[in-house]
Amino acid sequence: MVYSIIWTKEAQKSLEEILVFWIEHNASKEYSLKILRDIRKVENLLMNTPAIGQKYLKNKEEFRAISILKKFKLFYKIEGDKIIVLAFISNAMLIETEETKLNYNN
Repeated sequence: MVYSIIWTKEAQKSLEEILVFWIEHNASKEYSLKILRDIRKVENLLMNTPAIGQKYLKNKEEFRAISILKKFKLFYKIEGDKIIVLAFISNAMLIETEETKLNYNN
């Protein structure tokens, strides 16, 4: 079965923000285009083998994540014959969030 890929509005927005950041940071579109190319490769892979991402459970809901260029993570869930992209974030954002949680809880 070939799965279809659907991006949530939140995931699309975070992708756009990341692409714009890298365009402005590098004064070039090249790295952003590289990100998009790698995302397309991963999407093609997911359409045929959706369970390849690392599995997570949160509040008894299963979702998965897969790395993009070792700097980003694409979070998704599988619903029937659809792959719903929930988020696209920088690994640096993940680290910052975890550090904030650790500092907050201390």
